[in-house]
Amino acid sequence: MSQAFQPYSPPKSAVSAAVDSRARFIVRTYNHLFGAIVLFTLLEIALFKSGLADVIAPALLGSSWLLVLGGFMIVSWLASRVAHTADALIAQSCLDQFAPLVTRDRDFRHFAQAAGLQLF
Repeated sequence: MSQAFQPYSPPKSAVSAAVDSRARFIVRTYNHLFGAIVLFTLLEIALFKSGLADVIAPALLGSSWLLVLGGFMIVSWLASRVAHTADALIAQSCLDQFAPLVTRDRDFRHFAQAAGLQLF
């Protein structure tokens, strides 16, 4: 099989990436972390101001922590399943290779808006 027709390119190490691409990755990562912290803080403020925190706290403290941990495990499993769908893998592959995606599938609009995926 010739080099031009291989479906996947060999994996690249982060060290071999250009400095600007590594810097962009680090900036995006920390911006994402900052956004998550801000969102969590706003959610907590909303819970305390609305009085829902006073209702939720006794319910969680009065029940078995195994149920709470089990709930977190289920939510984590569902999030992992969503993240590993074929659409996410296709979009990530295109983002990694800086390649546009030719598709009529409307599901990829979210990747285009959130991560800058180029759609044609």
